[in-house]
Amino acid sequence: MEKHSKVIQKMAQVIPFSQTGDFYFEKALQAFEEEESDKALKYLTRANKENARNPQLLTNVGVALTEQGDYQDANELFLHVIHHMDDKLGSCYYYIANSYAHLGLFEESKKYAMYYIEHFPNGDLFRSATDLLDLLSIDVDEEDEEPKNQLGDMLIIKQEQAKTTA
Repeated sequence: MEKHSKVIQKMAQVIPFSQTGDFYFEKALQAFEEEESDKALKYLTRANKENARNPQLLTNVGVALTEQGDYQDANELFLHVIHHMDDKLGSCYYYIANSYAHLGLFEESKKYAMYYIEHFPNGDLFRSATDLLDLLSIDVDEEDEEPKNQLGDMLIIKQEQAKTTA
């Protein structure tokens, strides 16, 4: 009987299984590839908990929020990154500009797009930023509703293009 209880005790041992932030980041990338932004956001949030001082991780959480249409919360993360973590992370400036455009804050959007263009001329999102600035510079007659609708549609198209190039 004693032998049997020792075997059961050995079998009942639980081995702790903890993952690193990198594990959750990789899972988030997989979810992005499968176009499952809810899962990606969950994994990125978990990865950020494991490695809260990583500005790139916070930026990725912001991108996931943007994909869900949560532009305000995304911008809060991007602004936190550039003001408190890494003001040289150029992609944040573009993402802020993009989110502001979607929120209808066109002047703020222009300001951040111009900052990106001026300070990151070799950045991965340079072309997207110049395209966004071009769209924001379109003079729209207040009485003509069609160009406003086209501008909104073109902003959505540019955001989708930026997602695929980022």
